[in-house]
Amino acid sequence: MTRFESPAAAGVLGYPAGYLVGRNRLETIHPRAARDARAAFRARVAGDQRGFTAQYRVRRANGAWTRLEVTGQNLPADPRVRGVVLESRDVSQARGAADYARYLATHDALTGLPNRSPMLDRIGQAVARAHRDHQHVAVMAIDIDWFRMVNETRGHAAGDTLLRQVSERLRQATRDIDTVARVSGDLFLVLLPAVEAPGLAGKVAERILADLRRPFGASDRERHVSVSIGMSLYPQDATGAEDLLEYAGAALHAAKTEGTGDYRFFRPWIDREIRERMALEGGLRRAAERGELVLHYQPKVDLATHRVRGAEAPVRWRHPELGLIQPSRCIPLAEETGLIMLLGEWVLRAACTQLRGWRDAGLDLNISVNVSARQFSRPSWSSAPSR
Repeated sequence: MTRFESPAAAGVLGYPAGYLVGRNRLETIHPRAARDARAAFRARVAGDQRGFTAQYRVRRANGAWTRLEVTGQNLPADPRVRGVVLESRDVSQARGAADYARYLATHDALTGLPNRSPMLDRIGQAVARAHRDHQHVAVMAIDIDWFRMVNETRGHAAGDTLLRQVSERLRQATRDIDTVARVSGDLFLVLLPAVEAPGLAGKVAERILADLRRPFGASDRERHVSVSIGMSLYPQDATGAEDLLEYAGAALHAAKTEGTGDYRFFRPWIDREIRERMALEGGLRRAAERGELVLHYQPKVDLATHRVRGAEAPVRWRHPELGLIQPSRCIPLAEETGLIMLLGEWVLRAACTQLRGWRDAGLDLNISVNVSARQFSRPSWSSAPSR
């Protein structure tokens, strides 16, 4: 039993001063830890001179549990003590912070869903079980169509609310054994383990699409959204977790390119197309500095006089390996990747330089160039080179 307590000892647990004197401190320790605490205390009473430090869940005066770090020393030879001294320190906040840090390492703070790290681990486990049981595994990548517009028109608070609502709908649309994760922005992942046939994964995708088409929010402020889904399958597409995630992402890209609000299974041609696209994007970023861009001037002829009055200047890309790439292929890529600003600036400068040369030579001509809508919205448009 407790023979003496410092004025602060009881205060840590919210008891009145002197309350613990004459009481068995083991009664306040959580039953699951009481056996170990009793053994440690009895060992010191029996003469064990070693000190010990342990953490125990201890009941506060209000009935709630907190965590104390308890250090014990046996001082029977000290005439001032002649007993076991216990020192306690409340570590509940530190423990809570550490637990929360560990939680954030594996979960999304906004939705409470697992993040990419545990999802990879669960995919690996699902693949191992599917291999043993001769089943399939499906991995879905799900993206909210036009989510950026929600943030831009209604604010980020509305966007966060929508993300939480979508995560809850995804939980409801999947089985207990499935895993829903949020890995970044508006990108969610769904793992379907133990799928008996690939077609069943398609039915789940259709159910998710239907559930998310239902309006969100109250009737006076309903919000309608759609999502696009890309899906990869074990063992048809890949056998590793990383590859399954990559291929699901590739299928998602194909779904959004072909039209939002639908789902696509991964196909080998999708991977080839995306790799070619990535190579083209990387090359286009460096095309101007490498001198690979060229303007092909198409004359404008006055039908009445048959005189050339000017020219239109579409850009061509002389790719070192693929040859001459037409605007119909490189312009959409530049628009989607944001490279249209750099490309458009190069076209303007090149066309104006050529026009200056023609006029210096005495030719009264005009040049027309195509301008992206993005360039009109750019503040620096007014400082662009002029004729």
